[in-house]
Amino acid sequence: MATGSRGFMLPYTILLFIIFLFVSIHSTEIFMVKYRYLEEVKTRYEREAIELLAVKRIITEDFKPKGTMVLNDTKVQYEQMNLDKEKVALSISLKKDKKNFTPIEVVYNRTNQEIVSWK
Repeated sequence: MATGSRGFMLPYTILLFIIFLFVSIHSTEIFMVKYRYLEEVKTRYEREAIELLAVKRIITEDFKPKGTMVLNDTKVQYEQMNLDKEKVALSISLKKDKKNFTPIEVVYNRTNQEIVSWK
């Protein structure tokens, strides 16, 4: 009788172990998806902050036709193109950790000292 009850309990133990294993794997996958999402959001916000800082610095300090600067381990390359007497277009490219980000185009009005468009 003792061996029969042990044999009867073994499938429940294996079943509970399999359920625990599936729950653990599923929880790990959910954690990894959230972690990758947060890393992507962090990268996006850092890129946007660098773009804003670069535009501010170019407009206020460094208004040269072409240039390169490094901001927070990010290489920023820019080029200025005069559209008319008032407006200037800035093309800005970012590179960080061997990754090139999509360049942005900023149109700045020198007379009003405001950004007209940001693409």
